[in-house]
Amino acid sequence: MMPNYVNIALGYFIFFQMKSSNEKKIVFLTRMKKLIAFFVLLLALTWNLQEAHAKEKVAQGYISQDPIGLEGNNPNLYAYVSDSNSWIDPFGLDPFGPNQDVYALFNKADVVNGVPVEGAKPYYVGISQNSDVRLGQHTNSGRFNPATDVKVDLHKDIDYAKARALEQHNIEKFDTIDKSNPKANQQNSFRHSRTDDRGKAFKKEYKKIKCG
Repeated sequence: MMPNYVNIALGYFIFFQMKSSNEKKIVFLTRMKKLIAFFVLLLALTWNLQEAHAKEKVAQGYISQDPIGLEGNNPNLYAYVSDSNSWIDPFGLDPFGPNQDVYALFNKADVVNGVPVEGAKPYYVGISQNSDVRLGQHTNSGRFNPATDVKVDLHKDIDYAKARALEQHNIEKFDTIDKSNPKANQQNSFRHSRTDDRGKAFKKEYKKIKCG
């Protein structure tokens, strides 16, 4: 924790007023100069860090490519990853993860008043704890262009396993995986061959959707 410099300076002042010899005053002034110099240096360093961070944000990316390439499901190989701190279940109530939004990205020409026209096909389907936040990340990465594209929420705040199942169902339904198009889905939401507990839960919800 950073010391309270005002209180330190005040303490020095009171002490040296009580001990008011010239020698004490000289020591007091010397220490105050060092304290002020340190505080100014600290402010300068803080400003430099903030300036560097601001420039980094303007660049909107790392200086090297993501080593896993498009497998990271992001068409911009230099873009920042999403905030994993938001992927939390603070009360431990959901064994698979927090509730999610299921959304799709369309060309604006295919959506009227927020509703896709008959036969319209999204170019990307995804899930997120907050689809609006995720949309900002898609904009930064180049997957979403506000001038030409539009987001449609298919389901809001639903169980994580069900969201994963719906994501996979829509990926298959609209055939949105296209390795030649960086804006499209690059991989499935989950593999049907999974045998772990999470995979089984996703498949169980997937079967309900297919049967429904």
